[in-house]
Amino acid sequence: MKAALTKLDHAKYPFTHEAAEYVKSLNIDTNDLTSKEFSVILDLAEKRVIDALTTGKIDPELQGEAEILAYPAALMLIALAGDERAHRRYALGESKRAYELLRQESPAVLMQIAEQTFGWNAKMANREVGEALYEFGLSYPDYLRNAVRIRDPDWKLTNRVLEQGYVHCHRDEFARLLKEEVEARVLSRITGQYGSLPEAITPRVERIRRVVVARSQTYGMEETPQAVLAAAMPPCMKALLSSLTSGKHVPHIGRFALTAFLSNIGVTEEEIIKMFRPQSDFSERIARYQVEHISGRRGGKKKYTPPNCKTMKTHGICFNPDEICATISHPLSYYRKKAKMIAAAARRHRTGQVPRSIAS
Repeated sequence: MKAALTKLDHAKYPFTHEAAEYVKSLNIDTNDLTSKEFSVILDLAEKRVIDALTTGKIDPELQGEAEILAYPAALMLIALAGDERAHRRYALGESKRAYELLRQESPAVLMQIAEQTFGWNAKMANREVGEALYEFGLSYPDYLRNAVRIRDPDWKLTNRVLEQGYVHCHRDEFARLLKEEVEARVLSRITGQYGSLPEAITPRVERIRRVVVARSQTYGMEETPQAVLAAAMPPCMKALLSSLTSGKHVPHIGRFALTAFLSNIGVTEEEIIKMFRPQSDFSERIARYQVEHISGRRGGKKKYTPPNCKTMKTHGICFNPDEICATISHPLSYYRKKAKMIAAAARRHRTGQVPRSIAS
């Protein structure tokens, strides 16, 4: 059961495939946005961005058809004005707005968005288990890919109803999983390819840039080192990599975590695929598909990050935690912190400096 999306749906969910096709059909470029009739759209777009950056939320109240065009205009403004941390902040704000609307949506519209925009393998389940009614069934890979980012034990696969490859979900849970996809979709659509900027839009971009600078200290996202540092890998990833390359069995969640981690620190897809070859069930076709999907080249073009430490522990793939592990909550945070420590030690060695604790 699916439903054709209306213009009202496009305004509510401007990230959908159908909304994007509608905007494309209008054939509007950035120069058109400078005309008086588009000032309301730019006002909405600017407010959308600033609200996301300052409060982390975007008002879900609809302002009519202008909302449809305000979304791509907001993507343009944040792309021109923000840095990566601001981009992520904005994407999170859009996903929160979407969730507030999706959780009140009809099952038919939820299915339409899930299948047509994000390519999910989902179905209407209407399955009663005990006293609970589960309206939706979502394929195990689609569920796991999104649920691993949610920090709540209720989302563990061991706490879910799984039948014939489908995880049963309540409507609110289905909407919550869609929120994860929305965030990734929005982030992937933020690019800076807009050509020369009309002079009338420049003040808006500058206002947003000032907000970005003022808020930059609160985003808290460290840069990942450009060069891959094997020595900076956390113990869990080293253990998973060792098991994988030695032909030992690695569970699906472990393979996902390792692939996502390696992809995020700059290991190429070809190198990752080679690491899977010693596995007894290795298939070049399947491995390539999975690696390209996780790295964002296939499917919804979403680049996945590995599960956080709490989820790693829940699934039994947290190995040999060390003193750094006690100070972080995510494998990528470990990598960044350890990489900085290695770089600092290298600088001291080059300059002949000795740490105070040793010098004294």
